[in-house]
Parts: sequence; structure tokens; C-alpha cells
Amino acid sequence: RRSWGYLVRAAIAALPLGVLGAAAVLYRGRLVDLISGLPGILGVVTWAVLGVVCAVALCAAAHCTIRAFECGRTQG
Repeated sequence: RRSWGYLVRAAIAALPLGVLGAAAVLYRGRLVDLISGLPGILGVVTWAVLGVVCAVALCAAAHCTIRAFECGRTQG
């Protein structure tokens, strides 16, 4: 039963990846042009923040998924 809780947490943690992926597919080049068109350092900071958000979401989702499998295994 505990493993289901971790699996739900993994799905919630992966939600930002899904949202960013859907935005990338739906808006294709417009999103890249919008961020790249930002003045000066603001574009670089935006890309960096998006990268960190994606990395954290991926790590959290992977951790919760692995933990769900660990909770679900039987001894022996």
C-alpha cells in the first residue's frame, strides 16, 4: 500500500516535465523564439531556471518511482 503513495508522488513530480513537454510540442519554435528573444541575461537565466526545474522534477520522479518499487518488494 505504501508503494502507491510513492507512485502518486512520482506522477506529481513528473507533472512539470509533462507541462513543459506539451508546451514545447504545441508551441514548437514560438516558445524558443520567445525565450531567446528576451533581452540580455534574462534569456540565459530563463533557460537556466527551466533546466533546473526539469532536472529537479526528473530526479524527484525517479526517486519516488524507485522508492515505490523498494516498498513493494517482498523479503527473501
